[in-house]
Amino acid sequence: MLLDAPALEARLTPEIAMGVIQKELQRKGWKEQQINEIKLVYTPYWIFGFDVLAGAGPSPTGKAALNAYTGEINDFVPMLIERPVKRTRETMAGAHPEVEQTAVSYNEVKQVAATKVAAHVGGLKTEQITVSAVSKIYVPSYRLWVDVAGDTFKFEIDAALGYPTGLDALPKRQQGWDEATKETLEKMKTPKGWVELGGKAAGLAGGVAGEAAKGGDEKNKLLRYAFLAAVILALAWLVFGTQSFRQNVSCALDDEFTGKPAWFGLVPSRTIPGIKGDVYYVAGSCSFTNEGSTDAVLIARLAVNGKSGNLLDAKVITASPPANSKEPSEKEFELNWTEPVTQVDFSFEKI
Repeated sequence: MLLDAPALEARLTPEIAMGVIQKELQRKGWKEQQINEIKLVYTPYWIFGFDVLAGAGPSPTGKAALNAYTGEINDFVPMLIERPVKRTRETMAGAHPEVEQTAVSYNEVKQVAATKVAAHVGGLKTEQITVSAVSKIYVPSYRLWVDVAGDTFKFEIDAALGYPTGLDALPKRQQGWDEATKETLEKMKTPKGWVELGGKAAGLAGGVAGEAAKGGDEKNKLLRYAFLAAVILALAWLVFGTQSFRQNVSCALDDEFTGKPAWFGLVPSRTIPGIKGDVYYVAGSCSFTNEGSTDAVLIARLAVNGKSGNLLDAKVITASPPANSKEPSEKEFELNWTEPVTQVDFSFEKI
């Protein structure tokens, strides 16, 4: 399908989008879930610059995005369009996407944008906002309707970089003892999980000891059980923490970028990127291993940040190594950006 304005290229497949959402829901404790529907949607946005007429002193300026279908300001899209994502007027091949209409026309956008920016910032009048440099772009995203937590929720994940939204509306599920134990053992498989569990165990033990001194036989009994649970978790940590990883993802930059691998996303590499024309880039590969007894879909999210912490580019890659694999599955990647940043941090996480 040919669009009337450029669109960010959809990098994610529906399978990757579903996998990301399922992993995020599991993190919140909701392992029982059912995806009812998923569809790719192209939403039109008006990108514009604006100046605030402050009267006295310097006039602040900025860049914003107006959803041309709903008429609402979007804070994520301005960051997204700064990433070096390829743009095209054609929608994703074979996806049969929905293209939302442009309800806010070009002739209306300046007035609507000024009104929305004034309301969004607060304390400003529409007359103080001047809008300029208006352009249109389509942003592809996957919308998923999922049965979870006794209700149906709608989530979105942008199809360019793979960042999900809408998860804040879902409550974190309170786990039972069996589930908490399984999650604890799973966290023991990574250094990051060890650090988290160690802090929790120390905090729980100290808190229980303090509460027990406040009296009450029944209360003391319950607190002793809680203290015992903390001790059991600590012992399980020591016993099972040394077990080898069964399903794992490891990503590293190529040697030519002179950085060292980011160990499980905990210690980002400080490295110097290469340059191709006006584009800066780093490249490397991810190794997906599956020594478990079942097939698995493994997902890695990669990111490059500048020294100030600003996101330069991100990417989601996936692999499906079969059970009991003798050899890891290798996937190459490249991250690139146009900002003149010559020293960066590379990191990754398994999701």
